[in-house]
Amino acid sequence: MSTLWYVSLELTGEVVDESELKRMAEVSNPSLLLWIKFYKGILAAIFNDWDEAATQCDGLEVLLNDGYGGIEESQIMCFLCLTGVRKPKGKRMAIARRMRKRLQHFAQFAPHNMLGLSWLVEAETARFKTKPKAKSLYVSAMTQLHDDGIHC
Repeated sequence: MSTLWYVSLELTGEVVDESELKRMAEVSNPSLLLWIKFYKGILAAIFNDWDEAATQCDGLEVLLNDGYGGIEESQIMCFLCLTGVRKPKGKRMAIARRMRKRLQHFAQFAPHNMLGLSWLVEAETARFKTKPKAKSLYVSAMTQLHDDGIHC
């Protein structure tokens, strides 16, 4: 039985069992479990466990249709792209290609939110295809993200 931290609106920091979260999700917030998967996947990626990140990313594409938009959507697209590049198995690579095109499209219209993430995906893709321009893409991505207030 795994335990997750649940922080209420009053920031009490109560501990809630994962089975209780599943019950809460069924009752009031069906996308809660997908968001938990997303954040578990992000943590796995941060600790360079791309196998676990890939496991967590499966099924997250549904969150893109939840109407969150903006920053949340760009983070999900970026995560799906990076996982697809790192672990190109099954339909994951096709999803990554679709998300990459979507990020590039959004970056044209909302560069402040999307351009840095789009360049980060391009850099990772170039790195895994051993293209020499990967380093300059990483520099561009980090510079753009920094300029947008995201410090890497």
